[in-house]
Amino acid sequence: MRITVSDTGRREYYDEVLYVASNYKKFQKNPGKRIKGFIKAMLLPTILYIAMVVLMLLLFGQDRDPIFLLLGGMLVFVVVFFIIYLVKGNRQINAMMADKGTRYIEITDESITFEDDKKTIAQKWDNIMNVLLGPHSVVFLPTGQDGALITIERNYESEVLKAVREAGHGDLVVERK
Repeated sequence: MRITVSDTGRREYYDEVLYVASNYKKFQKNPGKRIKGFIKAMLLPTILYIAMVVLMLLLFGQDRDPIFLLLGGMLVFVVVFFIIYLVKGNRQINAMMADKGTRYIEITDESITFEDDKKTIAQKWDNIMNVLLGPHSVVFLPTGQDGALITIERNYESEVLKAVREAGHGDLVVERK
């Protein structure tokens, strides 16, 4: 079955795809892991670390113990790292949303193939560990570390699941919203 995707897709979809790509190994160890959005998953720890920096500064102001200043300084580096990661993730999502070309996903008995104007990615069923159903995405998760993710919006779920079952791989589907 060949599915044609001509619309750009919603931001939530790309946010989920980036989350799965950045937590690739965790999903391979636990395919039932909940799929979240990348930005939301990174924003919470960032806010917590900022609160910890403020707490360290308040404790330093109260006790004048240099250890609080040292800990606060180290936490500032962590906050900067998280902010850079958030900004880069947001840019990546914007870049994926800017790609307006037509994409094709072909699901056959032998493989899953993704094709667009720039590239073609083919994964044999032997290399697919699971088909993850997230709130906004369907992700074909490869078994190895070097495999590329093939994804499609959840709007196409019925077509994808029908094709996966027809190919005889319905047992690979994992849904956890």
